Amino acid sequence: MLGLLRTPITFDNSNGASNPTDPTAFLLADGTQRDYRGGPGYDNPYWVINRNPFHEDLDRYYGSFERSMIRGSIYLFFIALAVMFISRQIRMGMTSAPINSLQE
Repeated sequence: MLGLLRTPITFDNSNGASNPTDPTAFLLADGTQRDYRGGPGYDNPYWVINRNPFHEDLDRYYGSFERSMIRGSIYLFFIALAVMFISRQIRMGMTSAPINSLQE
């Protein structure tokens, strides 16, 4: 995200490509990352989308139920129930072909 915010408006991150998975949008001819600094620094957002080696699927389901009973000014009982289910899966690996296979 920081690379997206720091890139000057005169630099086209997509390199004119309309498809964000097109390798010409984020790779140079030698297979290195294309960014406005020409080297280490802020990542090209298209490179981050296509080359981030970490993928996380996170699902959360939660709900609650509350019941209280008051008779007059006397609090008779109070019941509260909360349930949360979390499913998390983390995978490591490239989302698309490795950089070396994109070179012709």
